[in-house]
Amino acid sequence: MGGGSFGDIYLGVGANGEKVAVKFEKHGARCPQLRHEYKVYRELQNAPVGFAKVHYFGTQDSYNLMVMDLLGPSLEDQVSVCSCIFVVLLVQYFD
Repeated sequence: MGGGSFGDIYLGVGANGEKVAVKFEKHGARCPQLRHEYKVYRELQNAPVGFAKVHYFGTQDSYNLMVMDLLGPSLEDQVSVCSCIFVVLLVQYFD
């Protein structure tokens, strides 16, 4: 699905057949972030709306991984669909 400075994201299938995002971060990363990201999402679990639910954090082979809800298209996907033009209302929504 994507990747960046801190690892890669793959599409997965959860225990109930739902689509989930699986984030991988290599052990020994220069700036490990995934465990902290997991803790932040756990703190936000009871927020009213807008935050993905995390289902799992652990290690597999030489990777840390986190499984979380797949909420929809990324901001990067939205930019490409909109030809890099956002209306003011949408920008306020993301703010």
